[in-house]
Amino acid sequence: MKIVLVQPPNLQRSGDWKKMKVSRPPVNLALLASYLRQFGHEPFIYDFDWFEGNAEEMGRLILAENPEVVGFTCLTPRIEITLAIAAKIKELNPKTKIVIGGAHVNAVREQSLYTSNIDYAIFGEAEEAFVELLKAIKTNNDLGKIRNLIYRKGEKVVMNPIRPFIQNLDELPFPAWDLLNLQDYKDPSNFNGIHMGVMTTRGCPWNCIFCSSGVIWGGKVRFRSAENVSLELQHIVEKLGITNVMFYDDTFTLNKARFLKICSEIVNRKLNLRYYCQLRVDTIDKEIAEGLAKSGCMTAALGIESGDEEILKTLKKGFKKSQAYKAVAALKSAGVPVLASYIIGSPGDTHESIRKTIEFAKELDTNQAKFMICTPFPGTELFRMAVERGILSSSPTPEQCSGITYYQYVAANMSKVSDEELLQYQRDAYSSFRPRSSVPSKTVKKNN
Repeated sequence: MKIVLVQPPNLQRSGDWKKMKVSRPPVNLALLASYLRQFGHEPFIYDFDWFEGNAEEMGRLILAENPEVVGFTCLTPRIEITLAIAAKIKELNPKTKIVIGGAHVNAVREQSLYTSNIDYAIFGEAEEAFVELLKAIKTNNDLGKIRNLIYRKGEKVVMNPIRPFIQNLDELPFPAWDLLNLQDYKDPSNFNGIHMGVMTTRGCPWNCIFCSSGVIWGGKVRFRSAENVSLELQHIVEKLGITNVMFYDDTFTLNKARFLKICSEIVNRKLNLRYYCQLRVDTIDKEIAEGLAKSGCMTAALGIESGDEEILKTLKKGFKKSQAYKAVAALKSAGVPVLASYIIGSPGDTHESIRKTIEFAKELDTNQAKFMICTPFPGTELFRMAVERGILSSSPTPEQCSGITYYQYVAANMSKVSDEELLQYQRDAYSSFRPRSSVPSKTVKKNN
């Protein structure tokens, strides 16, 4: 079957992010496309991330590929535009089947078939369920046996049971990079030139109240082997000519032995990578920091969130400020640039605790810092707290979802200061923090 996989546009960009035209490769779609190819299907990817046209233009471009099925991946702020594109596709060709998946579907499973324009939704891992759905569409087979599928049976919405996760991630094919326009993926704040995304794990064992990872992966972590990861990295360097990589893992250093083996492979294969990764402060020691430095880490992103111990407990971060001090010191000693993220307006935040956070950011003096307004995305514990307090509806409309952002916007204030004060604190934090670029000039130190 011919399938078009779609990343809808991001309509929320502003400030430096918009000026620099930062764009990330949709590796989730490229992975799914590669998996579908194994079963004889013909996938095509439309990445509308930066597309500036309207829903009808996007719908016509999609239909120009003559797909029998169109699959959308969707984050919460993009659900409204996703539904608009789907409506245009159905208007132009009612026979086209439309499937929706991604983080938003996992967060609002029972509500995900918003309109009759959405035929099916897939929650959890999509690979196996999508293949089974395509077979059922082709042969008119019973949909009731397809786990992870949401569909209509008459007027009733049916949500099938969840399927077990894929246990051996090494069995999955590498992404279908040939379906992406690789020249589009740039991030001047972190890389010189284009970059590629790589996912080496699925899941996170922690339960931070603002994060939706557990909704998708169930709080469990599965690892690709160091050998399998190294082969993909080598392919990206040698076949695609790309040495800038962003690891999409929630915590790249979660398994120390595996991480150090990946570092050794990067060095031994002389890949000369420059990469960005996300870490937790309580997974970093001197050996980890040195491994990052030797293998080419040019940005270690840390979610520090708060400079107040009680707020850290509220957020269920599972570490203390002292561990953040040690982690940043270890990374600095090894020469690894650090990006630290902080949250302003967490439940219980006061003027004093917010000021502590801003001062903590200054004290840690990382290369870059992000200050985000506390934002309750559907599916998170934070969202449930906002619903319980009567601040948000348990069933936000697509229009309400499209406005959810953490920059100069307060979706649900559970702090002890006003909305305007939170926004002013965010402005003050950015104006008082002086970033130091981690992007080098044309001369790059080789990791060998």
